[in-house]
Amino acid sequence: MSMEWPTIIEGGIPILGGLYATALGHGVIRLSRSLPSVFLQKTLARLRWLGPLVVLFGVFTAWQTHLHVVHPPAEEIARQIAGRVSFPAKVDEVTQAVGIEGKGDDIIYRYSIATSLAELGGREKVQRGLEQQLRSAACKTKDAQTLLRAGYTVQARYSFKGSPEEILISLPPRSCAY
Repeated sequence: MSMEWPTIIEGGIPILGGLYATALGHGVIRLSRSLPSVFLQKTLARLRWLGPLVVLFGVFTAWQTHLHVVHPPAEEIARQIAGRVSFPAKVDEVTQAVGIEGKGDDIIYRYSIATSLAELGGREKVQRGLEQQLRSAACKTKDAQTLLRAGYTVQARYSFKGSPEEILISLPPRSCAY
């Protein structure tokens, strides 16, 4: 198991600060040997209940950071992929990958096909072929398998030459036999 440094830092700072404030409030740690002023006594008394609240805030922050590290938003993953791939990218002689986006738990690849649906044999035939092709490619690609195992849905949105019609193919999480 690897250490999640963001979780440790984001949660650890308020937790340690809250513990320090609680120790000050209960007199476990003294600021000086002399008797504190009236203002300082009131402030230290408030730290008795404020310190534990800061600790709870730190625990909540650590949990939220952990969730973000373990399962980052699809938008962030799409941004990382877009940073590694130069769009548009040629896939084959008629297909270009034109972009990627993330929404919720969906990673959506956008493709443009330079042939009309009619020339390819109609919507149903094309959709069956694209589904089979996407499933085969995704189940063989390590990156796509990682996304699917992590609970993301991999989608491909295809647009066609001279047609406002699009085909959306969706692979739900764990759709490949690992």
